[in-house]
Amino acid sequence: MQAFTLTNDADKNFSQRVSGLCLQMLMLMFLSS
Repeated sequence: MQAFTLTNDADKNFSQRVSGLCLQMLMLMFLSS
C-alpha cells in the first residue's frame, strides 16, 4: 500500500505540472494573438 500512495503522490505532482504547462501555453497563445 505504501508504494501505491507514493505513485499516487507522483501522479498528483505530474498532473499539477501538466496543468501548469497547459495554463502557460494558453497564456502565451492569448498574449501573442
